[in-house]
Amino acid sequence: MSFGNFINIAQIQTTYQIKYERQPTVIQPQFYQPSDTFNHNFNKLAALIDVFASEEMRKNAVIFPMLADIYQHYAANLVLWSEEYITVPDDNRLNGYPDFLVSTRSPLGFTIMEKPLLIVVEAKEDNFTKGWGQCLAGMVASQRLNGRADLAVFGIVTNGQTWQFGMLQEDLFRQLDRSIDRLDAFQYLNGVFAIAAHLAEIK
Repeated sequence: MSFGNFINIAQIQTTYQIKYERQPTVIQPQFYQPSDTFNHNFNKLAALIDVFASEEMRKNAVIFPMLADIYQHYAANLVLWSEEYITVPDDNRLNGYPDFLVSTRSPLGFTIMEKPLLIVVEAKEDNFTKGWGQCLAGMVASQRLNGRADLAVFGIVTNGQTWQFGMLQEDLFRQLDRSIDRLDAFQYLNGVFAIAAHLAEIK
């Protein structure tokens, strides 16, 4: 079994006894102005092709550039991964390839996936229900690998236009009570990356 076998949040809840809440203040947005480079490249590409045509197109043309634009400001403490395999040795249900994963930066360099693992991102064309099943499975796996249930792990599910956010800490998964549009998502992403960088620094 892998992350992709989990079809919704409820399945993770019953399997791992995770409590669930929807809250308005799970993620605190922080102001962020996308770089001129991002705006130029995105607008140019969007004028030439349909950047929302498929899940893969959204992931590569919209989601990754947004994450990367913000990530570069936190690269001293974090590493951004794509399609990197993670597995919990004593639980064969918790393994898979998150679309994107953010880990602590290792003193040995960016080739090492240092713990704690802090952000899991799943890109979906439209199926947010299944997306959250996979994302929360990745968050539980990250929490187990970190060996610290008290340390927050953040989750994001997006189709590039709509962004949803959540946080797992101890046995409680809290989900932001609303979806965020693409333009406002930069502020929320910046808030998540800022907390993750702080957690990586004080680990």
